[in-house]
Amino acid sequence: METSHIILDSSRLEFSLPVFSRGLVFGSLAFFTLLISFAFALLGAWPVLPFAGMECLGLYLAWRWMEVHEGDYENIGLANHSLIIERRYGNLRETRKINIEWLQVILEDRRPGCRMKLFLRSYGEDLEIGKLLGDNGKITLAGKIRRLLSERKF
Repeated sequence: METSHIILDSSRLEFSLPVFSRGLVFGSLAFFTLLISFAFALLGAWPVLPFAGMECLGLYLAWRWMEVHEGDYENIGLANHSLIIERRYGNLRETRKINIEWLQVILEDRRPGCRMKLFLRSYGEDLEIGKLLGDNGKITLAGKIRRLLSERKF
């Protein structure tokens, strides 16, 4: 991203385990779940097998979600009179260029206990940014963008 001013550089999801270790942990959990369920099935408690299978399916789906979202990022920068947003979320990659003359920064706090949402509105279109940030990070990012917009207005 070639920008004159970087606002947010690479907001990323952070996982505590590398890919191989994560696969090993999920695989061992699934293995021991099936081992215990087969032991109970041999003792006559066969109705546990479908539930063990559903648990293994849930483990696989969680592992797959983590694998798909491992490289998620969001970069936001300011160049000339445009805000440039580069991001990847799952398999979707996009680069958006928004003219700052018509830009509004909207921070929504819908209900207590729910996460805030940060939107950039331009030409009647809303773009959610900061999905990977917590509420405090979104407040800080909204303040940075508003401050830069107020400095750049003519």
